[in-house]
Amino acid sequence: MSSLILAKGKKSSAVNCLIGAAFFFAAATNGAQTLRDPTHAPIFQNSDKTAALLPALSIGTAPPSIIVREGLSYVVLESHLYAQGHRYGDVHVERISETEVWFREHSVLYKVSRFPSARRSAAAPSVKALPALPFPEHVAQ
Repeated sequence: MSSLILAKGKKSSAVNCLIGAAFFFAAATNGAQTLRDPTHAPIFQNSDKTAALLPALSIGTAPPSIIVREGLSYVVLESHLYAQGHRYGDVHVERISETEVWFREHSVLYKVSRFPSARRSAAAPSVKALPALPFPEHVAQ
């Protein structure tokens, strides 16, 4: 009978340890920050003052799509193609480059990046090249 009571006591302390560990890990992960999805642009918080001071482009500032046909670049706005110098309402397409499009609306110039979260930088040389070693001469026997 005493061995049965002793076994119950060990069992309940093991269960209590498992329950305590479960509560500990649940509490530890409750305040953890989730990882950001790298396929979505980061969220920037602008104050209302700075947002009110900056004029907004009427066509929006979403990353534009660019199509190149016969060497000419076109920006896609509402399923229509606009080249440099064309107008879309009050918006004038000033310049189209590989990574950005410049729009002018009411004498304000806007630069809209195609890849807003990507930053260009000069590539650093990876490994210094070793000089080529000459081939050994073939010895005739």
